Amino acid sequence: MEQNRQIEIRSEKVRNIIGQIPPILLRYGIAVIALSLLILIFIAYIIPFQPTIDTTITVTETPDGILHYTANIPYKTIEKNFKVVEIKNLSDDKLPLPEIFRIDSVADDIYIDTDSIWQIAYISPIKETSYNIKLLRQPLTLPASIVLPTQSVLSWLVGK
Repeated sequence: MEQNRQIEIRSEKVRNIIGQIPPILLRYGIAVIALSLLILIFIAYIIPFQPTIDTTITVTETPDGILHYTANIPYKTIEKNFKVVEIKNLSDDKLPLPEIFRIDSVADDIYIDTDSIWQIAYISPIKETSYNIKLLRQPLTLPASIVLPTQSVLSWLVGK
């Protein structure tokens, strides 16, 4: 009797049934996976993302007391419409320096180091401070962040 059961389990009919994936499971499984991917793409399209790039601002003073600001920007991160890009000063709030700058122009020179490639951007404050600032030590270097235009997560991922 036990021998007959083993033969029945290994029969061609049983192997055909076990070896096939049910068509309903296959159809609905593909539909669920496709729907999940579409939902993820839609969510990535909706969620806003504002990329930032860490940089530094260098402040220098001319003999007549005028402050000049420059920033190191990574090579080819700023497009032709660079005037809309903001640079935020991330230094201590106690410093009476401007907080937000706009890019006026970018130098044509490209600087290459062992771990980075950058250009120098000449920047100006969006809102001037009311303080008369004198630098005792020149140049003054401050941490900053370049704030790029807001885009969706999907367009950011596609653009990479």
